[in-house]
Amino acid sequence: MDTFRADVAAVLSATSQACDELGQEQPGDDQPGQEQQAQMPPSGENHEGEVAGEAAFPYLVRITDTHLNIRKGPGKTYASRGYIKPGTYTIVDERNGFGLLKAYSDQRDGWVMLSFTQRRK
Repeated sequence: MDTFRADVAAVLSATSQACDELGQEQPGDDQPGQEQQAQMPPSGENHEGEVAGEAAFPYLVRITDTHLNIRKGPGKTYASRGYIKPGTYTIVDERNGFGLLKAYSDQRDGWVMLSFTQRRK
């Protein structure tokens, strides 16, 4: 297992270095050139995404970016459904740093990258 981890770390390091040298976006960059507006909730979450002692879902996020993709799945490799309009939205699930919008919860095909949102209190 340690050999596998070392191999993965080496590949990720080489990929990151190659992207830097070529001036390309690195894996994990959803919108190059834009500063991230909010960080993910602090670690201390269990495997279901709930924070000990408090219900995680649903919760509200504020979106101010006019070019934030709504994706058909929780990742950059999923097709875009278009852009979401700025406003306040309800998140009902999280996967891989993406939040599922309540309006798309039946089909589970409307996800936004949470690092470009601000969680509301």
